[in-house]
Amino acid sequence: MAKGICVFAEHFQGNIEAVVAELVSVAHLIQETTKEQISAMVVSDDCEKLIEELKKLGLDEIYAVKTKRDPLFQDDAVSQVIADMLRRIDPSVVLVPATMTGRSIFSRVAVKLGCGLTADCTEVLVGTGEDGSFYIKQNKPSFGENVFVTIVTRPGVYPQMLTVRPGVYQPYEATEEKEPRISYLEVEVPESGIRVVTKRPAVSCTDSILGRKQL
Repeated sequence: MAKGICVFAEHFQGNIEAVVAELVSVAHLIQETTKEQISAMVVSDDCEKLIEELKKLGLDEIYAVKTKRDPLFQDDAVSQVIADMLRRIDPSVVLVPATMTGRSIFSRVAVKLGCGLTADCTEVLVGTGEDGSFYIKQNKPSFGENVFVTIVTRPGVYPQMLTVRPGVYQPYEATEEKEPRISYLEVEVPESGIRVVTKRPAVSCTDSILGRKQL
């Protein structure tokens, strides 16, 4: 039976994104009711460094798949890896950052697992069914943020996957040191159909305008 709360540890340029600590806060709010363990999953060519960062978040377990090369932007391959990881982990809840990366990867994961994906949640609550089981109330704005809706995954469909809007929850701060279990999963990493030719730092529109004026 599906059990546990799993956080997707999104990372960029060798560092865990700040929103991951916010998702851990959400996980602890869920844990207060369900008493489930909290884990994180990471896919990277430099898992060791990222795991050291994740250890600071008071997790029970960290699941990792080490790739031969940086999987940045290779969402087709990464989504297959994550789908296979989730089949092994079998969590009841998966928390994902509502970022371009999170949306791109986990929309594919949802299709592969045959489950739903609620996007851009701003409030996460726990409900209790008549049989004593727990379910997640996934609250989010809709229709241009004029309406606030609650989405619930169909009973018996796991995992319950949702993306959470960054900046809504406070980052989690562990009050005591905790050594999580580290599990490296043997999962095949497929060849991506996406090839990264070059990487350039992002430039805002303001910077571009100022740059043109200076010229």
